[in-house]
Amino acid sequence: MTMFCDGRGEYLCAKSWVPFYSAGLSYIAYCAWYKSRMNGENVVVQEFQEYRCAVVIYNHMWRNVYFMAAHFKAYH
Repeated sequence: MTMFCDGRGEYLCAKSWVPFYSAGLSYIAYCAWYKSRMNGENVVVQEFQEYRCAVVIYNHMWRNVYFMAAHFKAYH
C-alpha cells in the first residue's frame, strides 16, 4: 500500500489506462481525464506534446473553496 502514498500509484494507473503515450504524456492525459470524469472538473487540454503540455481547469472546485473560506485565514 505504500506504493500509493508517493504518487507511484497514480503513475501506475496512468500507464495502464493510457499505455500508448510516453510516461509524461500518459500521466497528463490520465490526470486530465480523472479530474474531468471523477471529480467533475471542467478540464481542457490545450496543448499535448512531448516538450509542452497546457492544461486548463476552469472554475476549479478546490480553488473556489479556498477563496470562499479565505476569510478564515485573516482571523487566525
